[in-house]
Amino acid sequence: MLRGIPESAQALVLGRLREADLTKRSLAIGRAATVVTLAAGCLLAACSGWLVPAVFGHRYAPAAVAFVWLVPGVVALALSYSLSPLLLRAGEISVNAIAATAATLLMVCLDLVLVPRLGIQGAALSSSLAYAAMTAIQVARLRALGVLASRDLRPDRATLATLVWWRRSAPRPDQSEPVQ
Repeated sequence: MLRGIPESAQALVLGRLREADLTKRSLAIGRAATVVTLAAGCLLAACSGWLVPAVFGHRYAPAAVAFVWLVPGVVALALSYSLSPLLLRAGEISVNAIAATAATLLMVCLDLVLVPRLGIQGAALSSSLAYAAMTAIQVARLRALGVLASRDLRPDRATLATLVWWRRSAPRPDQSEPVQ
């Protein structure tokens, strides 16, 4: 459910922007998607103790703790989704594949250690750590290429403007195309 936020952001980056705008807008949308994903994740995590059992039944109550452990990973994915197009544009698509492969290997290794000890919470923790590692690899490569600076990742006033733009760009039920 939370993944829908960054996936929508990535669709905006890839589908609605001219190439000259890609880096600036991708970073702005990435910051906004990360902020929205973090806010939604924190809200859902805070409610997960009663929400999970209410929706899925009391047998699934332990999944509420696992959900909390997954939120940081989904927040990392929000950033990752907006960085992927920048690597593609820089001709570094292999970095996305390397990062995903490294994340998968890390997740499997961590699962082997954490799942027997922590169960579903261990699986959730290993997923979050793997997603964060994937994003860290992407950030490191973009920084090495000079495409990304630390300040580019910090939300600012422009992030709010991006959230407003994002809302105005979304198709409305009575329209087939987004407002430009």
